[in-house]
Amino acid sequence: MASQLVLLPGAPVLVPELSGAAWTDVSTLVDAGVGMLQDAVATADRRILVVAQGPQTTELAYSAHDLRRWGAPSVAVGSSRSERELNDPSGIPGAVLMAWWWIARAGLDVDVKTMTVSATANELTGSVPSVLRTIHAHDGVVMLMADGPAALAPKAPIPLDESAVELDRKLTAFVQGEDELPLLQQDAATSIGWYSQPMWTLLSDFVAGEPPISASHAAPFGVGYHTARWAISSERVDPLLHTSGSNGVPHDEELSRPIVIVGPTGTGKSDLALNLAEELGGQIVNLDAMQLYKGMNIGTAKVPQYERRGIPHHMLDVLDVNETASVADYQRDARDIVERIRASGQTPIVVGGSMMYYQSLIDEWNFPETDPSVRARYESRLEEIGVQALHAELAAKDPEAAKTILDTDPRRTVRALEVIELTGKPFAASRPTIGKPRWDAHIFALDMETSELDSRLEQRTRRMFEQGFIDEVRHLVPKGLRDGVTAKRAIGYLQVLELLDEFGDSEPTASAVEDALDQTFIGTRRYVRRQRSWFRRDARIRWLDANADATGSLVDQALRTVRKRS
Repeated sequence: MASQLVLLPGAPVLVPELSGAAWTDVSTLVDAGVGMLQDAVATADRRILVVAQGPQTTELAYSAHDLRRWGAPSVAVGSSRSERELNDPSGIPGAVLMAWWWIARAGLDVDVKTMTVSATANELTGSVPSVLRTIHAHDGVVMLMADGPAALAPKAPIPLDESAVELDRKLTAFVQGEDELPLLQQDAATSIGWYSQPMWTLLSDFVAGEPPISASHAAPFGVGYHTARWAISSERVDPLLHTSGSNGVPHDEELSRPIVIVGPTGTGKSDLALNLAEELGGQIVNLDAMQLYKGMNIGTAKVPQYERRGIPHHMLDVLDVNETASVADYQRDARDIVERIRASGQTPIVVGGSMMYYQSLIDEWNFPETDPSVRARYESRLEEIGVQALHAELAAKDPEAAKTILDTDPRRTVRALEVIELTGKPFAASRPTIGKPRWDAHIFALDMETSELDSRLEQRTRRMFEQGFIDEVRHLVPKGLRDGVTAKRAIGYLQVLELLDEFGDSEPTASAVEDALDQTFIGTRRYVRRQRSWFRRDARIRWLDANADATGSLVDQALRTVRKRS
C-alpha cells in the first residue's frame, strides 16, 4: 500500500508565471511543498497517485498539457515522455493540472496515475471503502490536492468571514494531529469558499490524529493553503476495509477460502472477479504472467485502475520488462499475499489464465534446482538451432512437456530440458500430484462456444490496436523490452516488435499493421486452445458457462458454491 501521503494546494496563484509580484508571498510555501514531495518520492517507491476533485470519479491519463487556461501557455505540465505536442487542457480539472505542475516543479521523473473524485463530503464519507481501496492498493506516494477556505481576509476571493478564519485555524490543528477535522454542511462550506471539503474528508481517514513529518501553512491572499507530508500505514486503513463486504455481509472463516478463476483468454474472468470481490469484500490477486510487467497494459488486457472499483489488486506491475518472470518467484510472493488477505478476514480472489502459475499456487510444487552448466549448454543449443528446433528435441524426449510449452517459448523449453537431464525423469515428474487444492480453494473456470469466443478474441485484438497497442510497444522498447527474456515473447508484443523492426523509423503501412493484427489473433486463438485443453484435465475445477446468453448467472452460480457449507 501507499507509504507516503502529501497534501498540496491546487491554486494557480502558486505558479510564479501567474502570481507576478505576489510570488514572494507564496514562494516559501511552494518551496516547502516541493521539498515534501521530493522527500516522499525518495522514501517510497517512485510512483505517484494523484487524487483530486473533479466532475466525475475516473482515471485520467498522464499526458502533456500546459496552463493556457489561466493565461500561461508557456508553462508545460504533465508527461513529457511520449507526446510530440501539447494537448488541449480544457477537459482536465484545474486541481489535476496543478498537481502535475507540482510534479514538474519538483523535477520528478516518475510513474504518475491520476484519479479524480466527484462527491460531496457526505457522499464521499458514505463511499469511503471503495475510494480507500484504490488508494490503499497504490504502492508509492499519494498526492492529495485540497485547499482551505477562501474568505480569510477583506480582499479574499470571498469577503472576510470569521467562520472561515476559525475553520482555517482548525484545519491547521487537524494537519498537526491536534484536533479532529471540522465538517460543515455543504451550503455553509460553499459560502466561505471551502470547495475541497470532500478531499479533506478523505484525508482524515488516513491521517486524523497523526502528526505530520513536516507541514507548512500560509494565507497570503485570504485563502488557506496547507502543505504536509505523512507516513501512512495499513493499521489505519485496514479496519475500514475489512469490516464487511460491500453488501454488508460480515466475513467469516468460510469466506476467507480463496476463489480461483481460470480458463481461456477472453471469457470474462476479470469481470467475474470484480463482481465477486464487490459482493464478498475481497481482494484480487493476478494469475496472468504477462500482467506482472509494468507498462504491458493494452496487450495483456490489464484492468485499468479506474475500472477496478477501488478493489485492491495484487501481483500487477511488479516487474520491469527487461526482467525475467519466474514461476518460483510468483509462487512465493502470491502465496504470501493470499495468506495476508486471508488473515485480514477478506476473500482472496485469484484470477488469470497462466497454467503453470496456477498450479504452482494451489498445489505443492517444489521446483528442481538449476545447474548453470547444463542450462548454458541448452541455451547455446538454442542460439545454434532456434527455439522451434529445440522444442522439437523436447518433444522427442518428453511429448507431454512439449504439449504444455509453446514452441515460441525459449526459456521454458530450455528449463524443461534442463530438468529432464538433472532428474532423469520426464518434466512432468517434477510437477506436483494433483490433490486437494491449497487452502481448499474454490476453483472456477469460464468457457464458451468456440465460435463466440473466436469472435470476441478477434474484436478484442482489433480493439487493442485501435487503442494504441503499437505505441505501447514502441514506448516499452527504451525501457528494455527487447532485452528481456519473457516479456518480448508475449503474444502480440512479439508480432508488433517484428513490425517495428521491419519499418524502422518509418510508420508501418496499414496492410502491415493488419497482418500483425491477424498474427496476434491467430496466436491468441492458438493459446486459448491450449488453455482450454489443459484446464479441462483438472477435475477440481467447476466450469461456468460464459456464453452471452448465460453471463447474467455467473455471479449467482459462483456464489451458490462459495456460500454452500462443506
